[in-house]
Amino acid sequence: MSTWSIVWEAEPVLRSSTDDLLTAGLGFSGLRSSDLPENATPRMAAIHKDIRDLVNVSSDDHFLSNAFEKVEGWEHVCLLKLEGWAHAFTVKLLIPKAFDTDRPTLIVAPSSGSRGVTGAIGDVGAWALSSGCAVALCDKGTGGVQILNPDTCFAPNFEPIADQDSPTNFRLPKSSALKRFSKSNSDVIALKHAHSEDNIEASWPDSVIAAAEYSIARITGRNNRSISIQGCDELAVIAAGVSNGGGAVLKAMEKDDRGCLDGVVALEPNVTPCSRDPFQVIVGDRLLQQPGRSLLDYSTAMNLLVPAALLAPDLRNSPFAAVNLSNETRLENWSRELGRRHVLSGRTSCERAEDALSKIHMVGFLSQSDHLLHAMSFMQVWPSVSHTFVCANGRYPVHSDPIGASVHLAKTDELGQQLDCLGPETPETIRFYSALSGGLSPGGGALTIYRNRDIHPSLEDAIELRRLATKGGFSGRRVRAGAKETFANAHGKEKPTIIIHGRCDSLISVDHSSRAYVASLFASGTNTKHLRYYEHESGQHFDALLVMPELSSRYTSLLPAFFEALTVARQHLFSGSTLPPSQVLRTLRAEATSSSDVPVLTDNPGENEITNRANQLRIPA
Repeated sequence: MSTWSIVWEAEPVLRSSTDDLLTAGLGFSGLRSSDLPENATPRMAAIHKDIRDLVNVSSDDHFLSNAFEKVEGWEHVCLLKLEGWAHAFTVKLLIPKAFDTDRPTLIVAPSSGSRGVTGAIGDVGAWALSSGCAVALCDKGTGGVQILNPDTCFAPNFEPIADQDSPTNFRLPKSSALKRFSKSNSDVIALKHAHSEDNIEASWPDSVIAAAEYSIARITGRNNRSISIQGCDELAVIAAGVSNGGGAVLKAMEKDDRGCLDGVVALEPNVTPCSRDPFQVIVGDRLLQQPGRSLLDYSTAMNLLVPAALLAPDLRNSPFAAVNLSNETRLENWSRELGRRHVLSGRTSCERAEDALSKIHMVGFLSQSDHLLHAMSFMQVWPSVSHTFVCANGRYPVHSDPIGASVHLAKTDELGQQLDCLGPETPETIRFYSALSGGLSPGGGALTIYRNRDIHPSLEDAIELRRLATKGGFSGRRVRAGAKETFANAHGKEKPTIIIHGRCDSLISVDHSSRAYVASLFASGTNTKHLRYYEHESGQHFDALLVMPELSSRYTSLLPAFFEALTVARQHLFSGSTLPPSQVLRTLRAEATSSSDVPVLTDNPGENEITNRANQLRIPA
């Protein structure tokens, strides 16, 4: 476990209702509006975006309105640095005025995706602050961006800075290669997750532990710069995260040799087990084949297959299908070439689309998520994830991209499908770029421009990313070696570990992440007394997509189950109450319109119980 140091920290700020901890003064009504107020700051913009990216704020459910009331309290921002790593990361410690001193709790919340420090404010942060808990938001080393020319980095409050001595979580070291590249490649943007050369994902668990240790010291007054709570000498500490943040907290529990974490709750975790112990996963009467592939592996496979699959007749009424099929010629050419290369079989684009769907199911995505493929393509998820993780795991610098791509501020047509022009870099777009980027491309007005000068990768780009993820050669070995550094050990500890995953997840394969990880934990022979796995029958990855009736009629929100899991974990720590058994959370009716319609945990799951015997994880179909 790495040691860490404080690079910079600000004085605590008392946030009132006009700029509160949770909604930045917007309140629930302001969060529901797609437009920001005229006087919006980058901090407000970041919170507004990060909540709306993760939460269906259009819902009239009292569950959400209660979760997003304004919360006054103290905010303390700092930059920490792990020993041996080139770049600092950001921690934002939030302590509500209504802190529950009877059950003092700190929730450590690393961001999801590649987001910055407010990335977990809309899910973990909303539950924690509304429950009277302190929350340590942590960007886990992602979220940083740098515009190379003119050289512009961003402060922890998301404001742009040009001063070389000002605090920032990401600034590339100067080199002759970077200088030459910046001069001849105007307006290129470096993304910390992709271009830090640190393989940041490998440090995520250490970042979570460091954020926990820093925050514990500040709250309990064990240092000279504390914002201590009177009489609070001990805290219950729960690490909770979603997606990439979920994987980070699970691996943090594995590495927590100093014992600062009391429990973890992970939703849709991106986690790959590295287990030498044999295990099986059986869903109904179906034995899963080779569960436990990495995101690097299956994302590059999806990046290759999805464009052809979009031509399937059964998907033409899916949300965003009309937009994607407005460039049907590109998809047909992609499909035809995959057929020529014997990647897909079939004489027509429809036959090849059906074969692509079949192969997607073999990759590890259930047929229930097919209806989301057009939405994933519209958001350019698979090109973005594939490119980011190949660059990150391979430690590629921004000036030596493996497929010759680069990120620029750019404009597109109204549908977001064709490049209009690069730039312009107005003062407003630069000021808000870090807040709105999400640490990823596309985001914040920036897009990846591929070597074909298009915002869509060519088939050759997708094939090269797939080759780097799976095949030999020096470059491929370098990428896969970096990926292995990020795998989990799958060793349990005698502390509550709750994992929730939606069966219909269209981004993090439930077969290869949660199902495989839980099975490998049981097979490891380590302590799994307080391990619980809750599989959500109708949950998918992006709750914000449920604003669309076509999707809300098929899928239900994961947030109620996540909040319930956080509640029972906290109750267990303070009262010793029993955690509900592992179980499948069944949808109560076909179309869920409020939190009362979505699955809930039960102490008596009956035939829905998930069990493990003789290293076989059995999940009811």
